Amino acid sequence: MIKGNLSKIAYFPVLMIYAGLPLVHDVIPYHRVYNSEDWFALAGMYVLGTLIAFPLLYLLRKSDKNGYGNSVNSIIPRVFITVLMQLVCLYLLWNEPAYLYLSMAVIMGASAVIFGYGKKGLNLLRDKDTGHLYEIRGAKVNRHGFNRHLGVI
Repeated sequence: MIKGNLSKIAYFPVLMIYAGLPLVHDVIPYHRVYNSEDWFALAGMYVLGTLIAFPLLYLLRKSDKNGYGNSVNSIIPRVFITVLMQLVCLYLLWNEPAYLYLSMAVIMGASAVIFGYGKKGLNLLRDKDTGHLYEIRGAKVNRHGFNRHLGVI
């Protein structure tokens, strides 16, 4: 169970910092003076935040489902880098809410890039006779549509 969900378990702190930031920064200190517009704005922030975090959530789901590239030695440094970036932004930008929220959105995008870096399990072979590229995925071999002479399919 842990091996099949290793990425999701490891990235749980990253997602909790990202999701908990508006609660700790704005809602808990000022919840008594919130109007209905403020609650709708908070809901909109969470919808937008989920859309921003979607690439990372997709990669986590796909990685755990396929099981490739999941090892503690490869995931923990990536999580550490992301959490470190989040903590630095929290420390430096706590008093600047607009920059804090923007930096957290950028960090979620960077986290998806960091997580996805090197995860592509793509194998290409070139036929010596014809020069065609073939892509190997699992037990299937497909002819790649890129022609090196024309640069098109």
